[in-house]
Amino acid sequence: LEGRVGPSLRHGRRILVGPAPAIAPRLRPPGARGSGISATEFQAHVASMLLQSRTLQVVAGPWQDGISALVVALCVLGACGGRTATVAGVAVGLILPLLLALGLLRSGNLWWAPAAAWVVALACITAVAAWSIAGWRRRAGLDTLTGLGNRQRFDHTLQQEREAGQRARRPLTVVLIEVQRGMGHPLRPGHRADEQVLVAVARLVAAHARRPRDAAARVGDDALAMILPDTAPGGALQVAEDLIDDVRRLASAATDPAASKVTLSIGAFCRVPDPELSVQAFVAGAGAALHRAKANGRDGYVLDEG
Repeated sequence: LEGRVGPSLRHGRRILVGPAPAIAPRLRPPGARGSGISATEFQAHVASMLLQSRTLQVVAGPWQDGISALVVALCVLGACGGRTATVAGVAVGLILPLLLALGLLRSGNLWWAPAAAWVVALACITAVAAWSIAGWRRRAGLDTLTGLGNRQRFDHTLQQEREAGQRARRPLTVVLIEVQRGMGHPLRPGHRADEQVLVAVARLVAAHARRPRDAAARVGDDALAMILPDTAPGGALQVAEDLIDDVRRLASAATDPAASKVTLSIGAFCRVPDPELSVQAFVAGAGAALHRAKANGRDGYVLDEG
């Protein structure tokens, strides 16, 4: 006050300091209509607020942080739960901070800044959503019965590995496997015992696709497949022989009649990819080798190495 008002006048009084009414522009506080209010009206409103003890109090820093952390924690816990919990978590993270700030403001003239909690909650929800979408995409490429890749993932992976093999000039092997019951009968879709047999064989096939780039998939009712990048004919033969031996041991140890009669027919196609060899050529080549293996008496394999 530049010494213009002495201490005795200031003691025990509320003093408003603002622009002079004559030179201050019209003000537009929140809720004002038209062209706003004059500086005199604004100062009168402030004086009325002070006299009625309706001033706003800022929530203390530790309480600000604690409330924000609680809101974010509730949001994350909900977002990581089931569908109903996820909806509740999103509501807590995006709506609760705004409602809480408004409620404190209206009921107790307290100001809690919701921006930090809202932004962190939004970031957590975005991260959880991205993780969930990635999980859905992974599950969308899996066969629900066997847990192996489905035909769509098989085709996509084969296309990638064909292009990689062409660039590196390294061999690529595609293996088609048909699972049969005794006497070469195909498995019956929807039959519980036959589905259990298919799942057991699928586990063995997945165990032989052990390298990071190897892939196993279900491509038909009773047909499985393997993609073996950088695998020469000798490696493909070893995989086929080991797989047939494993299934024979599975059949000999089984107590279920359906599993005790299971056999495999395997066709493998091995080439170094080039522009003339399409994805369809690899699948057709493995399919032709599979037909020859079945014609040879089943429970065997044929390798087409060119």
